[in-house]
Amino acid sequence: MRTVYFALMAAVALACSDLFAEDAVRTQSEQISSLKDFRPQANEFRIYFIGDSITRHSINQDLKWDHVAGMAASSEDKDYAHLVAGRIGRLLPDKNVKLFFGCGGDAVSAMKGIGDAKTYRPALVIVQLGEHVPSKAFGGTYDDSAEKIAADYGTLLDALRALPSSPIIICTGNWNPIPGVKKYTGRNAQIDEIQRSVCRQKGATFVSVEKYALDPLCSGTGGSGGVKWHPNDAGHAGYATVISAAFESIHSLKEKEGEAK
Repeated sequence: MRTVYFALMAAVALACSDLFAEDAVRTQSEQISSLKDFRPQANEFRIYFIGDSITRHSINQDLKWDHVAGMAASSEDKDYAHLVAGRIGRLLPDKNVKLFFGCGGDAVSAMKGIGDAKTYRPALVIVQLGEHVPSKAFGGTYDDSAEKIAADYGTLLDALRALPSSPIIICTGNWNPIPGVKKYTGRNAQIDEIQRSVCRQKGATFVSVEKYALDPLCSGTGGSGGVKWHPNDAGHAGYATVISAAFESIHSLKEKEGEAK
């Protein structure tokens, strides 16, 4: 019988604080999370997540955010990470699906989690970045050129491609809900294009979430403006739709290649 369980082995070091608010409150799953004695099992399908608050955020009273999940999903089981894991579990009924949340925020800080990724040996890596790009050119406070942003992103993808487990890598574009806009322009379009181009060069798969970010039904839920900016349940379902479709396409191709051998 198929067993899908989510081993939420979240990295809790403050070096990875973009995934978790700097808040002492942790859920039980985070408290027991550790790779210290981790031993991968043959029947596991392990997913390694790199992202920011859209991927996972701990409780933060200042933001009126009262649970641990991808912000602003109404519950953990409705955030994109768990929706994707559930779909993969149904596609691979003989596998136990496990999740690990690594470092994120931007490509540079995500590199701090590569050691954990090596230990975890994921079959799939999902990279959700782009919202925290440090560049004056894109309205930020740091003077990073588009070339450096691309180079940092490429360094991260190179490190992921070099993992011993040779994982599938799926990367999402940036999220920015803008009222009354039907297409990304400026910074948002540039960030998506940088990430799309680097993915193409590095053999990773890029999926855009622009369609959902610009749909007013996919955000606006929560007790504070900061939370409302994030994808709500519909927005997280949008992430899950494009990521799952990409994975299913890659998985189907790999199966056909295996049959041809």
